[in-house]
Amino acid sequence: MRVLCTTTHGFEDIAAKEIESFGGKVIDILKGKIIADGFNEEDIVSMNFSSRTIHRICILLAHQKFSDIEEIYRIAKNLDYTQWLSPDKTFEVRTNREGEHDFTSMDVNRYVGQAVIESYMEDTGHRLKVNLEEPDVSIKCWVQNDYFLIGIDTTGDSLHRRDYRVYQHHAPLRSTIAAAMIMWSGWKKNRILCDPFCGSGTILIEAAYIAKKIPPNIRRNEFLYKNLKVFQNVDVEEVREKLLKKVKETKAKIYGVDVSPKHIEGCRKCIIAAGVENLVRCRVDNALNA
Repeated sequence: MRVLCTTTHGFEDIAAKEIESFGGKVIDILKGKIIADGFNEEDIVSMNFSSRTIHRICILLAHQKFSDIEEIYRIAKNLDYTQWLSPDKTFEVRTNREGEHDFTSMDVNRYVGQAVIESYMEDTGHRLKVNLEEPDVSIKCWVQNDYFLIGIDTTGDSLHRRDYRVYQHHAPLRSTIAAAMIMWSGWKKNRILCDPFCGSGTILIEAAYIAKKIPPNIRRNEFLYKNLKVFQNVDVEEVREKLLKKVKETKAKIYGVDVSPKHIEGCRKCIIAAGVENLVRCRVDNALNA
């Protein structure tokens, strides 16, 4: 399957290398997005558990030029949704639009939603239901100037929302950015890593995850791929176990310093929640004195 992965603008090259490490072939790199090919259902499940720099993994259904919103409707209408959606599942359409157009993102949502309903009705005789609050399936659209992209979300809540963030820093660093910074730096686990302004410890924890090869979302259970027909035969727990077997012990030295006792207390809570308290150390100190 071909996928579209979203990431932080500016770190597309780092995310592209990570995607290739999962066995895919990068086809195109766009602003905040990478299109790659060569994945099966198990690969996509594994990527959702394991990716450090990706926010969302969507199965790409179409990537075409368009002239007007009527053509967007036709592109969406000509797609086959029967392999993805079950009659008992609800869906939504969400659009991100960039460029100058004579229509809005909401217009795209409406046109594509109608196209999905009509296409599915013609193929199955069943009318799908829309749910904008808690949909079973989320169809993502991107309109970038004169290009239209449409895909099926396999992720749900963004992958940057790690479960270890039990303390809320007033200016938190996004976990995917922290991981990308570490990967970009070329840091190796046989070298000391010190964050002199560690805050709630995001860089420290992401470094520990990298050093131990811990998939950052391995404990997460809620993903939208569970509602897609083609994933029903994937043994998710088997995929999880395979990834956990790759976790290794390490003697990496990872330290954090922050001038705020409150942040250091919160940092320690996050480190414990992440399960890396035996690897990461932090203390109250002034970076100017360290």
